[in-house]
Amino acid sequence: MPQIGEIKKSGEIGRKGNHRHSWLACPECGIERWVEICKDNTGRNIICRSCAGKKLPHDRTIGKNHGMWKGGKRIDSHGYVSIWMAKENPYYSMANSINQLREHRLVMARHLGRCLLPTEYVHHKNGIRTDNRIENLKLADSVGAHMTEHTAGYRDGYDKGYRDGLEMAKRELREVSFS
Repeated sequence: MPQIGEIKKSGEIGRKGNHRHSWLACPECGIERWVEICKDNTGRNIICRSCAGKKLPHDRTIGKNHGMWKGGKRIDSHGYVSIWMAKENPYYSMANSINQLREHRLVMARHLGRCLLPTEYVHHKNGIRTDNRIENLKLADSVGAHMTEHTAGYRDGYDKGYRDGLEMAKRELREVSFS
């Protein structure tokens, strides 16, 4: 067993490279291990990894304190805006397992002043999933009611598009024939 402060090269202790290592004990827990020596001849990692992890605040790496924080909003794979929810948020109970909540559900919950039930659905009237204005949202009490809204929207949209397309084609024909 090496003595505290003993210095050896990487190859002598079974490591790759051409570095020097010192046998040190962690000042927190006392576990002894080889530590690579820096240019200034001090141990780079004097505290062991497990003790260093205990010293870090656990909320440092999530939410606004995370180094890659971009505001907490993203567009999910279905085209909806998802928002990261903090545990302190009163609407946190509506979030999924990765603390994400779709924005349209949050807007409706805030409008009603209560959390939505899992059986309540929020419908986008204009069909645009990123348009989360309260005027564009409608609460549906069941899957059937929500599907009825979708069916009516598609039918009305297709009919309106078809009628608009016919009118535009007629106008173009008139313009061509009179020119």
